[in-house]
Amino acid sequence: MRKVMDTVSVDVLNQCREALLWMCFYGARFEWRINLQTKCLSPPRMWFSKAFAQQAEILGLTEWPQAQKILRRFVFHEFLEPYLPLWFDEALGAHIPRYKSHQRTLPIESV
Repeated sequence: MRKVMDTVSVDVLNQCREALLWMCFYGARFEWRINLQTKCLSPPRMWFSKAFAQQAEILGLTEWPQAQKILRRFVFHEFLEPYLPLWFDEALGAHIPRYKSHQRTLPIESV
């Protein structure tokens, strides 16, 4: 997926931004779970999280309900952990410098 996103033209990417957001969402969710399991054993995986944040920024998404509306157009499941509105803020805040978090943070046990 990295290679495709690096080599495909912007025009092609613009035609499938919402699908890219969905794919990156599930990749980022998987990364989050892997990072929890391998905490302190290996560097955190962040490619999908960063790609998700970039897609959200390109689509002008600043709140979880905006992203949720798009994700629900595809196969979508609400995860129990972490609380997705907070996860959304954390993901964008970590990768988009100008993103203004709403001062919400994930509970320590969820990180």
